[in-house]
Amino acid sequence: MFKRILPTASAILSGLIVLGGLLFPGYAPLHAARLLVLQWAMIIVAFAFILGFLNLLRVHAYRVGRRHKGWFTSLLVIISAVGAAALVFVEGPTGPWSRRLLDALLIPGEGALLALTAVTLTLAAIRMLRVRRGVGGLLFAVVLLILLLGNFPYLPHLGTAAAWLREVPAMAGMRGLVLGVAIGIALTALRIILGLSQPHSD
Repeated sequence: MFKRILPTASAILSGLIVLGGLLFPGYAPLHAARLLVLQWAMIIVAFAFILGFLNLLRVHAYRVGRRHKGWFTSLLVIISAVGAAALVFVEGPTGPWSRRLLDALLIPGEGALLALTAVTLTLAAIRMLRVRRGVGGLLFAVVLLILLLGNFPYLPHLGTAAAWLREVPAMAGMRGLVLGVAIGIALTALRIILGLSQPHSD
């Protein structure tokens, strides 16, 4: 019983303090308590990040030690993680070698993943047209084709259509997703504050 009451009471109290500090910013004690709770939360998140990093090293070190399938990939993960952490620890996140690591490896890797996403979407459109030839599949394929061909400089009209698709329908969908996520977070926080949901005590 104590294991369920204490986490629930702590979550409700923390939520009320943060919510009260946002609703009544002029009340100094409540504002100071809100800042204190947020500082504690940042410290907890930092320790959680450290524990996650150590758990990553532990899991992959176990795979390397047991020579499981894909152990060489695990070895590369360990070397990359330890090297990047040591580099940032020595010269900080804004150091010259840290920036070089970001510009030479991480950003090109993200670009490669985005390119792979485009190829995956194209294959998904082809498979959708083969399996289910409906209006939705045809619309998806047409929009994808316009977005891909709109990047060519020799097709200005398609470029204009692709820009409109990115700025109007795609942006509206992204804002709808963000709004849905915000509403879901607000409802989850309200359930925790009211004690209706107790994920921390399970």
